[in-house]
Amino acid sequence: MGRPIQKRKIGNTAGHIAVTNVKWADGSTQADNENGIRVFIKKQKSTKRFLIETSDYVAGSSGKSEICSIISKSPALGVSQFSIAVEVGDLIGGSDGSTIWFVRKLKNRTVDVAVDAVSTTVKTLKYTLQTEETDEEDLTGQGIANIDVL
Repeated sequence: MGRPIQKRKIGNTAGHIAVTNVKWADGSTQADNENGIRVFIKKQKSTKRFLIETSDYVAGSSGKSEICSIISKSPALGVSQFSIAVEVGDLIGGSDGSTIWFVRKLKNRTVDVAVDAVSTTVKTLKYTLQTEETDEEDLTGQGIANIDVL
């Protein structure tokens, strides 16, 4: 699996990686913070497979918990797939420092990002974890990916 993601970056706590969209095995979809429900990574299973949960998950409730694969597209996901959108700096194609790309592979200190699932342009970038309100001004000219947090 290589170097796993640090446990301090995943979970249902403020400052941890937020999942942008997920499509569950039953075909239903969930966007992060839709109707106040957060979607997050609970545990890493392999390089591209993660246990994804919703903040309202309790065994026997309507919340969801499932192993899903990360894919670099949104919102047209297949079943048991999820995406994480990142904002990238203008060194790799963002004209104003806030172009949206998608994570293709999540690593401990870097991410592989692409515009979509079929893109041949894949970049490996260092990443930061910041809130939606604070991430855009930090991107200009740096070639860094900012991942939104819970």
